[in-house]
Amino acid sequence: MNRHTHRPSRRPRRLALSVLSLALLGALSMPAFAADPVCLDANGNPIS
Repeated sequence: MNRHTHRPSRRPRRLALSVLSLALLGALSMPAFAADPVCLDANGNPIS
């Protein structure tokens, strides 16, 4: 019996899973980086 049998590496699957996890977390955090609404004064005019 051959002791050196070839087993497929799990590394590509883990790499794809980690990249997918990072992309999902990034997509979920996008609303946190959305542009702030324009600040208005008492008359409703934008403040620059």
